Amino acid sequence: MKFSLLIWVLIPLSFLGSAQENFNKTWYSGGGRTFRSQFTTSGVVNTKVDSTHGRYFSTGSSSICDSNGNIILCSDGFSVYGADLEYLDGGYRLMDSAIFDFYNGFSILSQSSIFLPIDDTTTYFVNSGTSEFNLNTVWLAPNSKKAPFDLLFLNKINMKANGGAGKVVERMKPIVQGEFISKTQMMACKHANGKDWWLLKMMHDSVSVYTFLITKDSVYNYGKQSFPYPRKTGTNNGY
Repeated sequence: MKFSLLIWVLIPLSFLGSAQENFNKTWYSGGGRTFRSQFTTSGVVNTKVDSTHGRYFSTGSSSICDSNGNIILCSDGFSVYGADLEYLDGGYRLMDSAIFDFYNGFSILSQSSIFLPIDDTTTYFVNSGTSEFNLNTVWLAPNSKKAPFDLLFLNKINMKANGGAGKVVERMKPIVQGEFISKTQMMACKHANGKDWWLLKMMHDSVSVYTFLITKDSVYNYGKQSFPYPRKTGTNNGY
């Protein structure tokens, strides 16, 4: 009897573990033409999805699937779309208008956006960019040799709104502003509790990294951690 009960408990858990592996199964990519890449045990299956919308899912793109591997959200870094490549309700231009226009409406930089699912209702979209002030005074300054970002936004998506189509219910909540951060170098790690996320964002030209804990209702800023290693700098890459 005990043996039968053990099998009954383990089988559902095995199915659950298998289903959870499909959250990252499908990616959208492309520039002007959108392609779906599905990762299977026998290889990658690429399919042309659309050539009329002109969506640019290039370097700064991100996407997320449901537990069955079906795409539900995707982004070009600055806006959020549903699986049909139409703008999600409230998902258009989730970035400062200056950099949005400067980059023609989509991010060209890797690791500049990410989706963080919390539960069946809530998914966060985090993206980075620069303010108009930083763009004008640093990027476009005469003889300037640096162009860092200075904005990191948190956007909250209610996945059950609009009959399950989803809606951005909180837009462009700044969790970093006014500090130089890397254009790239943003990663996330699931918390050991299986619900929350650790988000890491590298500072610009630095050995320091911002650490955030993102939960269903709050964002906790754990400040900066620094790596005890020198970095290359200067024209001769001296340490």
